[in-house]
Amino acid sequence: MREATVRIGLAGLGTIGRVHARNLRGRIPGARLARVVDSVEAALAVADGVPASTAYADLLEDPRVEAVLIATPPSTHAELVRQAAAAGKHVFCEKPLALTREELE
Repeated sequence: MREATVRIGLAGLGTIGRVHARNLRGRIPGARLARVVDSVEAALAVADGVPASTAYADLLEDPRVEAVLIATPPSTHAELVRQAAAAGKHVFCEKPLALTREELE
């Protein structure tokens, strides 16, 4: 039986985002890097053939992306998680999920 593959879109290509990108390119069985986004266009140079853009909406609107891995600055996590969930995507998020209890709830 062949293992299912989850196509993951990665938001954020800073230090930890680049680690996740490398891992999703073949080190995690059953996962594949399907798209990357970063607000800094120069960061997209690490995309290496994977569809890339500076707009998070592109990732959420991509029907090939089944799950989102959020590796952006912590102050953006809660909002990006909300948007991904609203778009029907599964979500993986770096910690912390939010910076305040109110934002988390």
